[in-house]
Amino acid sequence: MNPFVFPVHGDPIPFPGLTETSGEIAGLRRSLPREIAAFRYKEGLPLLWVVFLGGTGTGKSTVLNALCGLEISEAGVERPKTEGPVVYVHEGIPVERDFPFPGVRVIRREGERENGFRGDPGTVTVVTHEREEWRHLALVDTPDVDSVEERNRSMAEDLFLLADGVVYLTSQEKYADEVPSRYFRRIREEGKPHAVVLNKADSRMTPGEAKRMFDPSPVFLVPPVHPSSPERLGGEPSFREFREDFSRRFGMEAFPVLRAEVGKKTRERLALRLSRLLELLRVEGTAAAAWKETLRTLCDGISEGLAGLLETRGGEERKLDLQREIRKSFSRYDLLRGPRKIIREILLFPLRVTGILSRERERRNEFREIRRKVDNSPIWNAVEEFQLAVLERLSPRDEKAPLFDALRQPGVSMAREEVEARVEAEQDQLASWLEETFRELSRGIPKTKEVGIYTTSVLWGAFLLSFEIVIGGGLSLLDAILGSFLAPYITKGSVELFVYREVRKVAIEMKRRYESGIRAIFEEQSARFERCLDGLFPGPETLAGLEDLLEDLRA
Repeated sequence: MNPFVFPVHGDPIPFPGLTETSGEIAGLRRSLPREIAAFRYKEGLPLLWVVFLGGTGTGKSTVLNALCGLEISEAGVERPKTEGPVVYVHEGIPVERDFPFPGVRVIRREGERENGFRGDPGTVTVVTHEREEWRHLALVDTPDVDSVEERNRSMAEDLFLLADGVVYLTSQEKYADEVPSRYFRRIREEGKPHAVVLNKADSRMTPGEAKRMFDPSPVFLVPPVHPSSPERLGGEPSFREFREDFSRRFGMEAFPVLRAEVGKKTRERLALRLSRLLELLRVEGTAAAAWKETLRTLCDGISEGLAGLLETRGGEERKLDLQREIRKSFSRYDLLRGPRKIIREILLFPLRVTGILSRERERRNEFREIRRKVDNSPIWNAVEEFQLAVLERLSPRDEKAPLFDALRQPGVSMAREEVEARVEAEQDQLASWLEETFRELSRGIPKTKEVGIYTTSVLWGAFLLSFEIVIGGGLSLLDAILGSFLAPYITKGSVELFVYREVRKVAIEMKRRYESGIRAIFEEQSARFERCLDGLFPGPETLAGLEDLLEDLRA
Protein backbone atom coordinates (compact mmCIF):
# COMPACT_ATOMS: atom_id res chain seq x y z
CA MET A 1 0.00 0.00 0.00
CA ASN A 2 0.90 3.64 -0.30
CA PRO A 3 3.25 4.61 2.57
CA PHE A 4 1.11 7.60 3.55
CA VAL A 5 0.32 7.35 7.27
CA PHE A 6 -3.24 8.19 8.23
CA PRO A 7 -2.96 9.41 11.84
CA VAL A 8 -5.14 7.58 14.36
CA HIS A 9 -5.27 10.05 17.24
CA GLY A 10 -6.13 13.74 17.60
CA ASP A 11 -7.74 15.58 14.69
CA PRO A 12 -5.90 14.05 11.72
CA ILE A 13 -8.28 15.55 9.16
CA PRO A 14 -9.43 18.93 10.47
CA PHE A 15 -12.50 20.61 8.97
CA PRO A 16 -14.51 23.73 9.92
CA GLY A 17 -18.06 22.35 9.75
CA LEU A 18 -19.56 24.90 7.36
CA THR A 19 -21.85 22.48 5.53
CA GLU A 20 -24.78 20.29 6.50
CA THR A 21 -22.62 17.18 5.95
CA SER A 22 -20.19 18.09 8.74
CA GLY A 23 -21.58 15.27 10.90
CA GLU A 24 -20.70 12.76 8.18
CA ILE A 25 -17.19 14.22 7.91
CA ALA A 26 -16.75 13.89 11.67
CA GLY A 27 -17.73 10.22 11.53
CA LEU A 28 -15.44 9.44 8.58
CA ARG A 29 -12.39 11.18 9.98
CA ARG A 30 -12.92 9.41 13.31
CA SER A 31 -13.28 5.88 11.91
CA LEU A 32 -11.28 5.83 8.66
CA PRO A 33 -7.83 6.13 10.25
CA ARG A 34 -8.50 3.06 12.40
CA GLU A 35 -10.08 1.14 9.52
CA ILE A 36 -7.09 1.76 7.27
CA ALA A 37 -4.65 0.97 10.08
CA ALA A 38 -6.46 -2.35 10.68
CA PHE A 39 -6.42 -3.15 6.95
CA ARG A 40 -2.68 -2.49 6.64
CA TYR A 41 -1.98 -4.60 9.71
CA LYS A 42 -3.97 -7.54 8.37
CA GLU A 43 -2.17 -7.45 5.02
CA GLY A 44 1.03 -8.43 6.81
CA LEU A 45 -0.41 -11.52 8.55
CA PRO A 46 -1.53 -14.81 6.90
CA LEU A 47 -4.66 -14.99 9.04
CA LEU A 48 -8.42 -15.00 9.00
CA TRP A 49 -9.74 -13.05 11.96
CA VAL A 50 -13.01 -14.54 13.22
CA VAL A 51 -14.59 -12.36 15.89
CA PHE A 52 -17.18 -13.57 18.38
CA LEU A 53 -19.43 -10.55 18.82
CA GLY A 54 -22.56 -9.85 20.83
CA GLY A 55 -24.26 -8.10 23.70
CA THR A 56 -23.99 -8.63 27.41
CA GLY A 57 -24.66 -12.17 28.64
CA THR A 58 -25.10 -13.77 25.21
CA GLY A 59 -22.43 -16.41 25.90
CA LYS A 60 -19.59 -15.42 23.57
CA SER A 61 -16.94 -16.99 25.82
CA THR A 62 -18.99 -20.16 26.32
CA VAL A 63 -19.47 -20.73 22.57
CA LEU A 64 -15.80 -19.98 21.80
CA ASN A 65 -14.65 -22.44 24.46
CA ALA A 66 -17.01 -25.13 23.16
CA LEU A 67 -15.73 -24.60 19.61
CA CYS A 68 -12.12 -24.95 20.81
CA GLY A 69 -12.96 -27.84 23.12
CA LEU A 70 -11.31 -26.30 26.18
CA GLU A 71 -11.48 -23.27 28.45
CA ILE A 72 -9.84 -20.46 26.51
CA SER A 73 -11.79 -17.45 27.78
CA GLU A 74 -13.23 -17.36 31.27
CA ALA A 75 -17.00 -17.86 31.25
CA GLY A 76 -19.66 -17.84 33.93
CA VAL A 77 -23.00 -16.54 35.08
CA GLU A 78 -21.43 -13.29 36.32
CA ARG A 79 -21.83 -10.59 33.68
CA PRO A 80 -19.85 -9.21 31.99
CA LYS A 81 -17.16 -11.88 32.34
CA THR A 82 -14.80 -10.79 29.55
CA GLU A 83 -13.19 -7.54 30.71
CA GLY A 84 -10.64 -7.53 27.90
CA PRO A 85 -10.48 -9.41 24.56
CA VAL A 86 -8.90 -12.84 24.34
CA VAL A 87 -7.32 -13.96 21.04
CA TYR A 88 -6.73 -17.68 20.40
CA VAL A 89 -3.98 -18.03 17.77
CA HIS A 90 -1.16 -20.32 16.66
CA GLU A 91 2.09 -19.83 18.56
CA GLY A 92 3.98 -19.07 15.35
CA ILE A 93 1.88 -16.01 14.43
CA PRO A 94 3.17 -12.74 15.98
CA VAL A 95 -0.17 -10.91 16.22
CA GLU A 96 1.28 -8.52 18.80
CA ARG A 97 3.79 -7.09 16.30
CA ASP A 98 2.70 -3.65 14.97
CA PHE A 99 -0.75 -4.00 16.53
CA PRO A 100 -2.74 -1.23 14.80
CA PHE A 101 -4.45 0.45 17.74
CA PRO A 102 -2.20 2.72 19.82
CA GLY A 103 -2.81 2.64 23.53
CA VAL A 104 -3.84 -1.04 23.48
CA ARG A 105 -1.47 -3.38 25.32
CA VAL A 106 -0.94 -6.89 23.88
CA ILE A 107 0.32 -9.71 26.11
CA ARG A 108 0.99 -13.37 25.24
CA ARG A 109 -0.09 -16.27 27.43
CA GLU A 110 1.23 -19.72 26.55
CA GLY A 111 -0.43 -22.95 27.58
CA GLU A 112 -3.80 -23.51 29.16
CA ARG A 113 -5.49 -22.51 32.40
CA GLU A 114 -8.20 -24.42 34.18
CA ASN A 115 -10.82 -21.64 34.11
CA GLY A 116 -9.55 -19.86 31.03
CA PHE A 117 -8.22 -16.30 30.73
CA ARG A 118 -10.43 -13.44 31.76
CA GLY A 119 -8.56 -10.64 30.02
CA ASP A 120 -7.70 -7.23 31.42
CA PRO A 121 -9.32 -3.88 30.53
CA GLY A 122 -7.47 -2.11 27.73
CA THR A 123 -5.39 -5.24 27.07
CA VAL A 124 -5.52 -7.90 24.37
CA THR A 125 -4.63 -11.28 25.86
CA VAL A 126 -3.12 -13.63 23.25
CA VAL A 127 -3.54 -17.33 24.12
CA THR A 128 -1.38 -19.53 21.89
CA HIS A 129 -1.86 -23.09 20.65
CA GLU A 130 -0.10 -25.63 18.39
CA ARG A 131 -3.04 -26.72 16.23
CA GLU A 132 -1.80 -26.75 12.65
CA GLU A 133 -5.36 -27.06 11.28
CA TRP A 134 -6.10 -23.64 12.85
CA ARG A 135 -2.80 -22.01 11.97
CA HIS A 136 -4.67 -19.67 9.61
CA LEU A 137 -7.21 -18.51 12.23
CA ALA A 138 -7.32 -15.91 14.99
CA LEU A 139 -10.41 -16.50 17.15
CA VAL A 140 -11.37 -13.43 19.16
CA ASP A 141 -13.60 -13.23 22.24
CA THR A 142 -14.62 -9.56 22.46
CA PRO A 143 -16.00 -7.40 25.26
CA ASP A 144 -19.73 -6.68 25.08
CA VAL A 145 -20.71 -4.26 22.32
CA ASP A 146 -23.32 -2.79 24.70
CA SER A 147 -21.02 -2.61 27.72
CA VAL A 148 -21.57 0.22 30.18
CA GLU A 149 -17.79 0.78 30.02
CA GLU A 150 -16.83 3.04 27.12
CA ARG A 151 -13.36 1.45 26.79
CA ASN A 152 -14.97 -1.99 26.36
CA ARG A 153 -17.28 -0.70 23.61
CA SER A 154 -14.30 0.97 21.92
CA MET A 155 -12.27 -2.25 22.07
CA ALA A 156 -15.15 -4.24 20.57
CA GLU A 157 -15.36 -1.70 17.72
CA ASP A 158 -11.62 -1.95 17.02
CA LEU A 159 -11.72 -5.74 16.92
CA PHE A 160 -14.74 -5.63 14.61
CA LEU A 161 -12.52 -3.71 12.16
CA LEU A 162 -10.13 -6.69 12.13
CA ALA A 163 -12.91 -9.19 11.45
CA ASP A 164 -12.76 -11.24 8.25
CA GLY A 165 -15.66 -13.26 9.62
CA VAL A 166 -18.08 -12.95 12.53
CA VAL A 167 -19.88 -15.31 14.84
CA TYR A 168 -22.79 -13.16 16.02
CA LEU A 169 -24.08 -14.22 19.44
CA THR A 170 -27.54 -13.27 20.62
CA SER A 171 -30.37 -14.65 22.75
CA GLN A 172 -34.14 -14.52 22.96
CA GLU A 173 -33.83 -11.61 25.37
CA LYS A 174 -31.18 -9.64 23.42
CA TYR A 175 -31.88 -10.17 19.71
CA ALA A 176 -33.80 -6.89 19.33
CA ASP A 177 -31.50 -4.70 21.45
CA GLU A 178 -30.41 -1.57 19.61
CA VAL A 179 -26.61 -1.67 19.83
CA PRO A 180 -26.08 -5.37 18.98
CA SER A 181 -28.66 -5.05 16.19
CA ARG A 182 -26.75 -2.13 14.73
CA TYR A 183 -23.59 -4.27 14.58
CA PHE A 184 -25.55 -7.07 12.91
CA ARG A 185 -26.72 -4.67 10.20
CA ARG A 186 -23.09 -3.60 9.65
CA ILE A 187 -22.02 -7.23 9.30
CA ARG A 188 -24.52 -7.66 6.49
CA GLU A 189 -23.87 -4.30 4.82
CA GLU A 190 -20.12 -4.94 4.69
CA GLY A 191 -20.63 -8.46 3.40
CA LYS A 192 -18.61 -10.14 6.14
CA PRO A 193 -18.97 -13.94 6.19
CA HIS A 194 -20.91 -14.78 9.35
CA ALA A 195 -23.14 -17.10 11.28
CA VAL A 196 -25.75 -16.34 13.94
CA VAL A 197 -25.82 -18.33 17.16
CA LEU A 198 -29.08 -17.87 19.08
CA ASN A 199 -27.73 -19.04 22.40
CA LYS A 200 -29.70 -20.37 25.38
CA ALA A 201 -32.76 -20.84 23.17
CA ASP A 202 -35.75 -22.59 24.74
CA SER A 203 -38.98 -24.00 23.33
CA ARG A 204 -40.48 -20.54 22.87
CA MET A 205 -38.29 -20.07 19.78
CA THR A 206 -38.60 -22.53 16.90
CA PRO A 207 -35.99 -23.00 14.15
CA GLY A 208 -38.46 -21.65 11.61
CA GLU A 209 -39.04 -18.47 13.60
CA ALA A 210 -35.31 -17.95 14.04
CA LYS A 211 -34.67 -18.46 10.34
CA ARG A 212 -37.33 -15.91 9.39
CA MET A 213 -35.95 -13.46 11.93
CA PHE A 214 -32.37 -13.55 10.62
CA ASP A 215 -32.94 -14.60 7.00
CA PRO A 216 -30.82 -14.94 4.88
CA SER A 217 -28.09 -15.32 7.51
CA PRO A 218 -27.40 -18.88 8.71
CA VAL A 219 -28.74 -19.24 12.26
CA PHE A 220 -28.16 -21.95 14.86
CA LEU A 221 -30.32 -22.38 17.97
CA VAL A 222 -28.22 -23.60 20.90
CA PRO A 223 -30.19 -24.67 23.99
CA PRO A 224 -29.17 -23.78 27.55
CA VAL A 225 -26.82 -26.34 29.11
CA HIS A 226 -26.52 -26.84 32.89
CA PRO A 227 -23.92 -27.07 34.16
CA SER A 228 -22.19 -25.31 31.28
CA SER A 229 -18.93 -26.76 29.99
CA PRO A 230 -17.21 -26.98 26.57
CA GLU A 231 -17.80 -30.75 26.52
CA ARG A 232 -21.54 -30.62 27.34
CA LEU A 233 -22.28 -27.76 24.95
CA GLY A 234 -20.14 -29.30 22.21
CA GLY A 235 -22.22 -32.47 22.43
CA GLU A 236 -25.48 -30.73 21.54
CA PRO A 237 -26.70 -31.58 17.99
CA SER A 238 -27.38 -27.94 17.11
CA PHE A 239 -23.90 -26.96 18.23
CA ARG A 240 -22.36 -29.75 16.13
CA GLU A 241 -24.18 -28.24 13.15
CA PHE A 242 -22.67 -24.87 13.98
CA ARG A 243 -19.18 -26.38 14.26
CA GLU A 244 -19.51 -28.08 10.88
CA ASP A 245 -20.70 -24.84 9.28
CA PHE A 246 -17.78 -22.99 10.92
CA SER A 247 -15.25 -25.50 9.56
CA ARG A 248 -16.76 -25.28 6.07
CA ARG A 249 -16.95 -21.48 6.13
CA PHE A 250 -13.57 -20.70 7.76
CA GLY A 251 -11.52 -23.89 7.32
CA MET A 252 -8.09 -24.18 5.75
CA GLU A 253 -9.51 -25.09 2.32
CA ALA A 254 -11.64 -21.95 2.22
CA PHE A 255 -8.83 -19.75 3.54
CA PRO A 256 -7.11 -18.52 0.30
CA VAL A 257 -10.30 -17.63 -1.56
CA LEU A 258 -12.02 -16.15 1.48
CA ARG A 259 -8.99 -14.02 2.37
CA ALA A 260 -8.80 -12.65 -1.19
CA GLU A 261 -12.54 -11.92 -1.33
CA VAL A 262 -12.60 -10.20 2.05
CA GLY A 263 -9.51 -8.17 1.16
CA LYS A 264 -11.07 -7.05 -2.13
CA LYS A 265 -14.33 -6.02 -0.46
CA THR A 266 -12.46 -4.16 2.26
CA ARG A 267 -10.41 -2.26 -0.30
CA GLU A 268 -13.51 -1.28 -2.24
CA ARG A 269 -15.35 -0.18 0.88
CA LEU A 270 -12.39 1.85 2.15
CA ALA A 271 -11.94 3.47 -1.27
CA LEU A 272 -15.60 4.51 -1.32
CA ARG A 273 -15.41 5.95 2.18
CA LEU A 274 -12.13 7.76 1.53
CA SER A 275 -13.48 9.13 -1.76
CA ARG A 276 -16.55 10.39 0.08
CA LEU A 277 -14.38 12.09 2.69
CA LEU A 278 -12.33 13.88 0.04
CA GLU A 279 -15.50 14.95 -1.77
CA LEU A 280 -16.97 16.40 1.44
CA LEU A 281 -13.72 18.22 2.21
CA ARG A 282 -13.82 19.80 -1.26
CA VAL A 283 -17.39 20.97 -0.57
CA GLU A 284 -16.16 22.45 2.73
CA GLY A 285 -13.41 24.21 0.78
CA THR A 286 -15.95 25.79 -1.57
CA ALA A 287 -18.02 26.91 1.41
CA ALA A 288 -14.88 28.33 3.03
CA ALA A 289 -14.14 30.49 -0.03
CA ALA A 290 -17.66 31.95 0.16
CA TRP A 291 -17.21 32.41 3.93
CA LYS A 292 -14.06 34.45 3.40
CA GLU A 293 -15.74 36.60 0.78
CA THR A 294 -18.57 37.38 3.20
CA LEU A 295 -16.02 38.14 5.91
CA ARG A 296 -14.27 40.64 3.64
CA THR A 297 -17.60 42.24 2.74
CA LEU A 298 -18.51 42.63 6.40
CA CYS A 299 -15.09 44.08 7.22
CA ASP A 300 -15.17 46.55 4.33
CA GLY A 301 -18.73 47.63 5.01
CA ILE A 302 -18.31 48.30 8.73
CA SER A 303 -14.88 49.93 8.44
CA GLU A 304 -16.11 52.17 5.60
CA GLY A 305 -19.14 53.05 7.69
CA LEU A 306 -16.81 54.08 10.51
CA ALA A 307 -14.75 56.19 8.09
CA GLY A 308 -17.92 57.95 6.98
CA LEU A 309 -18.90 58.57 10.60
CA LEU A 310 -15.49 60.02 11.43
CA GLU A 311 -15.61 62.11 8.28
CA THR A 312 -18.81 63.90 9.20
CA ARG A 313 -19.34 63.51 12.94
CA GLY A 314 -19.85 66.66 14.99
CA GLY A 315 -21.41 68.75 12.21
CA GLU A 316 -21.86 72.43 13.01
CA GLU A 317 -20.92 71.97 16.66
CA ARG A 318 -17.57 70.57 15.60
CA LYS A 319 -17.04 73.42 13.14
CA LEU A 320 -17.74 76.03 15.87
CA ASP A 321 -15.22 74.34 18.20
CA LEU A 322 -12.54 74.51 15.54
CA GLN A 323 -13.33 78.12 14.73
CA ARG A 324 -12.87 78.99 18.42
CA GLU A 325 -9.44 77.38 18.18
CA ILE A 326 -8.70 79.56 15.17
CA ARG A 327 -9.67 82.72 17.04
CA LYS A 328 -7.28 81.72 19.82
CA SER A 329 -4.55 81.40 17.23
CA PHE A 330 -5.37 84.85 15.80
CA SER A 331 -5.06 86.39 19.26
CA ARG A 332 -1.51 85.12 19.52
CA TYR A 333 -0.48 87.21 16.56
CA ASP A 334 -1.89 90.67 17.40
CA LEU A 335 0.26 93.84 17.72
CA LEU A 336 1.40 92.93 21.22
CA ARG A 337 2.63 89.55 20.10
CA GLY A 338 6.28 90.64 20.11
CA PRO A 339 6.42 91.98 23.72
CA ARG A 340 4.50 88.99 25.03
CA LYS A 341 6.87 86.63 23.33
CA ILE A 342 9.88 88.38 24.92
CA ILE A 343 8.31 88.17 28.37
CA ARG A 344 7.43 84.51 27.85
CA GLU A 345 10.94 83.67 26.73
CA ILE A 346 12.39 85.43 29.80
CA LEU A 347 10.12 83.46 32.10
CA LEU A 348 10.77 80.07 30.47
CA PHE A 349 14.51 80.50 29.87
CA PRO A 350 15.65 79.13 33.29
CA LEU A 351 13.45 76.05 32.87
CA ARG A 352 14.82 75.31 29.42
CA VAL A 353 18.42 75.78 30.59
CA THR A 354 17.92 73.24 33.40
CA GLY A 355 16.16 70.83 31.04
CA ILE A 356 12.89 70.99 32.95
CA LEU A 357 11.00 72.24 29.91
CA SER A 358 11.77 71.98 26.23
CA ARG A 359 10.09 72.69 22.92
CA GLU A 360 9.65 68.95 22.38
CA ARG A 361 8.00 68.57 25.76
CA GLU A 362 5.69 71.44 25.01
CA ARG A 363 4.70 69.78 21.77
CA ARG A 364 4.06 66.47 23.51
CA ASN A 365 1.85 68.25 26.03
CA GLU A 366 -0.05 69.85 23.17
CA PHE A 367 -0.58 66.46 21.55
CA ARG A 368 -1.67 65.00 24.85
CA GLU A 369 -4.19 67.77 25.40
CA ILE A 370 -5.70 67.25 21.96
CA ARG A 371 -5.93 63.49 22.42
CA ARG A 372 -7.56 63.95 25.83
CA LYS A 373 -10.48 65.71 24.18
CA VAL A 374 -10.98 63.08 21.47
CA ASP A 375 -13.65 60.38 21.89
CA ASN A 376 -12.35 57.06 20.49
CA SER A 377 -15.44 55.05 21.43
CA PRO A 378 -16.87 55.02 17.85
CA ILE A 379 -13.86 52.98 16.74
CA TRP A 380 -14.40 50.33 19.43
CA ASN A 381 -18.13 50.30 18.74
CA ALA A 382 -17.47 49.58 15.07
CA VAL A 383 -15.00 46.76 15.90
CA GLU A 384 -17.54 45.24 18.29
CA GLU A 385 -20.22 45.50 15.60
CA PHE A 386 -17.92 43.61 13.22
CA GLN A 387 -17.28 40.87 15.80
CA LEU A 388 -20.99 40.39 16.50
CA ALA A 389 -21.80 40.32 12.79
CA VAL A 390 -19.27 37.51 12.24
CA LEU A 391 -20.63 35.43 15.13
CA GLU A 392 -24.21 35.94 13.99
CA ARG A 393 -23.75 35.47 10.24
CA LEU A 394 -20.62 33.35 9.78
CA SER A 395 -20.57 31.05 12.80
CA PRO A 396 -21.91 27.53 12.06
CA ARG A 397 -25.32 26.87 13.61
CA ASP A 398 -24.17 23.50 14.90
CA GLU A 399 -22.41 24.12 18.21
CA LYS A 400 -20.42 20.90 17.69
CA ALA A 401 -18.87 22.24 14.48
CA PRO A 402 -15.13 22.91 15.01
CA LEU A 403 -15.38 26.47 13.65
CA PHE A 404 -18.15 27.34 16.15
CA ASP A 405 -15.77 26.74 19.03
CA ALA A 406 -12.71 28.17 17.25
CA LEU A 407 -14.34 31.57 16.67
CA ARG A 408 -15.06 31.85 20.38
CA GLN A 409 -11.62 30.98 21.70
CA PRO A 410 -9.93 33.61 23.93
CA GLY A 411 -7.89 36.09 21.93
CA VAL A 412 -9.76 35.67 18.65
CA SER A 413 -12.07 38.66 19.19
CA MET A 414 -10.07 41.74 20.12
CA ALA A 415 -10.92 43.13 23.57
CA ARG A 416 -11.78 46.79 24.04
CA GLU A 417 -8.49 47.41 25.86
CA GLU A 418 -6.54 46.05 22.91
CA VAL A 419 -8.46 48.15 20.40
CA GLU A 420 -7.96 51.30 22.45
CA ALA A 421 -4.25 50.55 22.84
CA ARG A 422 -3.93 50.14 19.06
CA VAL A 423 -5.74 53.44 18.45
CA GLU A 424 -3.42 55.19 20.88
CA ALA A 425 -0.41 53.60 19.19
CA GLU A 426 -1.63 54.89 15.82
CA GLN A 427 -2.01 58.38 17.27
CA ASP A 428 1.49 58.16 18.79
CA GLN A 429 2.95 57.23 15.41
CA LEU A 430 1.03 60.05 13.76
CA ALA A 431 2.34 62.57 16.30
CA SER A 432 5.93 61.37 15.83
CA TRP A 433 5.62 61.58 12.06
CA LEU A 434 4.13 65.07 12.33
CA GLU A 435 6.96 66.30 14.57
CA GLU A 436 9.57 64.97 12.17
CA THR A 437 7.77 66.55 9.21
CA PHE A 438 7.60 69.87 11.08
CA ARG A 439 11.34 69.80 11.77
CA GLU A 440 12.04 69.20 8.10
CA LEU A 441 9.82 72.06 6.90
CA SER A 442 10.84 74.55 9.58
CA ARG A 443 14.55 74.28 8.72
CA GLY A 444 13.98 76.62 5.74
CA ILE A 445 12.09 79.30 7.69
CA PRO A 446 14.25 82.39 8.39
CA LYS A 447 14.71 82.99 12.12
CA THR A 448 14.19 86.76 11.67
CA LYS A 449 10.84 86.47 9.95
CA GLU A 450 8.19 87.66 12.36
CA VAL A 451 5.06 87.74 10.22
CA GLY A 452 3.45 85.60 7.57
CA ILE A 453 3.22 81.89 7.19
CA TYR A 454 6.99 81.57 7.56
CA THR A 455 6.63 81.91 11.33
CA THR A 456 7.36 78.49 12.87
CA SER A 457 4.71 78.89 15.52
CA VAL A 458 2.09 79.50 12.81
CA LEU A 459 3.30 76.43 10.96
CA TRP A 460 3.14 74.35 14.15
CA GLY A 461 -0.33 75.73 14.89
CA ALA A 462 -1.50 74.59 11.46
CA PHE A 463 -0.06 71.13 12.09
CA LEU A 464 -1.74 70.85 15.48
CA LEU A 465 -5.07 71.92 14.05
CA SER A 466 -4.74 69.32 11.28
CA PHE A 467 -3.87 66.67 13.87
CA GLU A 468 -6.97 67.53 15.91
CA ILE A 469 -9.23 67.40 12.86
CA VAL A 470 -7.79 64.08 11.71
CA ILE A 471 -8.04 62.12 14.98
CA GLY A 472 -11.16 63.88 16.20
CA GLY A 473 -13.21 63.43 13.08
CA GLY A 474 -14.93 65.97 10.90
CA LEU A 475 -12.44 65.33 8.11
CA SER A 476 -14.75 66.90 5.56
CA LEU A 477 -13.96 70.24 7.27
CA LEU A 478 -10.23 69.89 6.74
CA ASP A 479 -9.84 72.14 3.69
CA ALA A 480 -12.22 74.85 4.90
CA ILE A 481 -10.87 75.05 8.45
CA LEU A 482 -7.23 74.83 7.39
CA GLY A 483 -7.77 77.58 4.84
CA SER A 484 -9.47 79.78 7.46
CA PHE A 485 -6.60 79.26 9.88
CA LEU A 486 -3.85 80.14 7.39
CA ALA A 487 -5.65 82.92 5.52
CA PRO A 488 -4.40 85.84 7.72
CA TYR A 489 -0.79 84.79 7.13
CA ILE A 490 -0.88 84.26 3.38
CA THR A 491 0.14 87.14 1.09
CA LYS A 492 -0.19 87.15 -2.65
CA GLY A 493 3.41 86.03 -3.03
CA SER A 494 4.11 82.72 -4.73
CA VAL A 495 6.31 81.52 -1.83
CA GLU A 496 3.47 81.83 0.69
CA LEU A 497 1.11 80.00 -1.61
CA PHE A 498 3.70 77.24 -2.06
CA VAL A 499 4.04 76.83 1.72
CA TYR A 500 0.25 76.73 2.07
CA ARG A 501 0.12 73.90 -0.44
CA GLU A 502 2.84 72.08 1.52
CA VAL A 503 0.89 72.39 4.78
CA ARG A 504 -2.25 71.16 3.08
CA LYS A 505 -0.32 68.23 1.61
CA VAL A 506 0.93 67.28 5.09
CA ALA A 507 -2.61 67.43 6.47
CA ILE A 508 -3.96 65.20 3.70
CA GLU A 509 -1.11 62.70 4.17
CA MET A 510 -1.76 62.66 7.90
CA LYS A 511 -5.42 61.90 7.19
CA ARG A 512 -4.43 59.04 4.89
CA ARG A 513 -2.04 57.58 7.46
CA TYR A 514 -4.57 57.68 10.26
CA GLU A 515 -7.34 56.15 8.20
CA SER A 516 -4.93 53.42 7.12
CA GLY A 517 -4.00 52.77 10.76
CA ILE A 518 -7.61 52.46 11.85
CA ARG A 519 -8.32 50.22 8.88
CA ALA A 520 -5.42 48.01 10.00
CA ILE A 521 -7.28 47.28 13.25
CA PHE A 522 -10.21 45.87 11.27
CA GLU A 523 -7.86 43.93 9.01
CA GLU A 524 -6.18 42.37 12.04
CA GLN A 525 -9.54 41.34 13.49
CA SER A 526 -10.58 39.94 10.12
CA ALA A 527 -7.26 38.06 9.85
CA ARG A 528 -7.84 36.44 13.24
CA PHE A 529 -11.23 35.17 12.15
CA GLU A 530 -9.75 33.93 8.88
CA ARG A 531 -6.92 32.11 10.69
CA CYS A 532 -9.57 30.22 12.68
CA LEU A 533 -10.93 28.90 9.41
CA ASP A 534 -7.56 28.21 7.78
CA GLY A 535 -6.43 26.22 10.81
CA LEU A 536 -9.34 23.82 10.32
CA PHE A 537 -8.29 22.42 6.95
CA PRO A 538 -5.80 19.67 6.19
CA GLY A 539 -2.59 20.88 4.57
CA PRO A 540 -1.71 20.23 0.89
CA GLU A 541 0.62 17.37 1.80
CA THR A 542 -2.10 15.59 3.77
CA LEU A 543 -4.61 15.96 0.94
CA ALA A 544 -2.08 14.76 -1.62
CA GLY A 545 -1.32 11.76 0.60
CA LEU A 546 -5.02 10.92 0.86
CA GLU A 547 -5.42 11.15 -2.92
CA ASP A 548 -2.45 8.79 -3.41
CA LEU A 549 -3.89 6.41 -0.83
CA LEU A 550 -7.21 6.42 -2.65
CA GLU A 551 -5.52 5.55 -5.94
CA ASP A 552 -3.66 2.73 -4.22
CA LEU A 553 -6.87 1.31 -2.75
CA ARG A 554 -8.49 1.41 -6.19
CA ALA A 555 -5.58 -0.24 -7.95
